[in-house]
Amino acid sequence: MVSLITTSSIQTAVTSLNISEIEVHYLWPFLCTLAFGIAGAILALWTQGTERLAKSVFQVFSCVSVGSVAVITIYILVSGAPALIEIGVGDFLFGTKWEASAEVFGILPMILSSIAGTLGAIVIGVPIGLLTAIFLSETANPILAKIVRPAVELLAGIPSVIYGFLACW
Repeated sequence: MVSLITTSSIQTAVTSLNISEIEVHYLWPFLCTLAFGIAGAILALWTQGTERLAKSVFQVFSCVSVGSVAVITIYILVSGAPALIEIGVGDFLFGTKWEASAEVFGILPMILSSIAGTLGAIVIGVPIGLLTAIFLSETANPILAKIVRPAVELLAGIPSVIYGFLACW
């Protein structure tokens, strides 16, 4: 049985999440970090110049990034704790069925498929990468290596999600 995802089904699902009722008190760590970072940046510029200012700006952005991940993690744990308590952590982690209509939620197949996908990528990617590196550094003609090395570096800089998107296309 194939079920199509329609915009109305997505809208119904998003509405059922009660996203509009998210409390604002999760926002205060961001605002405090940003305010202290801006104050530190102004103080650094006033006392020690632009080099210190650049360092302060990067510290602010790194703190905001880490803080964002921490707040998102806390929000997910706080929001999901009642469901985990109701379902049970053991049944959730080691359950083999996911049937929302029957309120059976087990993610073991998803965990195992993630591990299998990771192992498959390692089995395929490591030998190819290692052999390519050995070939370019030891065996390849210097002219060929000069052409291929930037291409390999360019491919390494592309996120794997893009490769997955192209593979599906």
